[in-house]
Amino acid sequence: MPTTALLVIDVQRAMFTTPGFALHDADNTLASIRTLIDRARTQQTDVIYVQHSSESESHPLYRDAEGWPIHEAVTPLPTDIVIEKASPDAFRNTTLLHVCQTLRISRLVVAGMQTEFCIDTTVRRAASLGFEVVLAADGHTTFDTDILSAGKIRAHHNTTLGKGFCTVLPGADIPF
Repeated sequence: MPTTALLVIDVQRAMFTTPGFALHDADNTLASIRTLIDRARTQQTDVIYVQHSSESESHPLYRDAEGWPIHEAVTPLPTDIVIEKASPDAFRNTTLLHVCQTLRISRLVVAGMQTEFCIDTTVRRAASLGFEVVLAADGHTTFDTDILSAGKIRAHHNTTLGKGFCTVLPGADIPF
């Protein structure tokens, strides 16, 4: 059986509090992520948080800005791993690959923010690095754009990523 870790990407306060932006299905997505975290911990599965850190002081995810901390509904425990990143790819210029190799992780369950940016990029990169990837279909979300609603973006990515990059399952159906 592969060694699994839950990867929680960019579930930070600013994602839920930035004026003018509203996450699609925010409460249900946050509840799904919380349930995944609880189930992972119950199964002694490592929980790895990825926290975006912008270099721009005006960005809501600037390190130490009010919106930068991980959302209080999914606060990491001292035993969890927190990795900062500065790009949509959670592996780029971070310790994530090293951490996964050290822990002998071969399977990543992915949840978090934003579907078309950090979720998409990290899922594709993880697959290209040889990880077995499972995406929680109801455990990621994003904002509406001028072109597509957030719901359509999430549905599109669940379909697209599920065709060769990962397995897509409802959070409740993901085994740890």
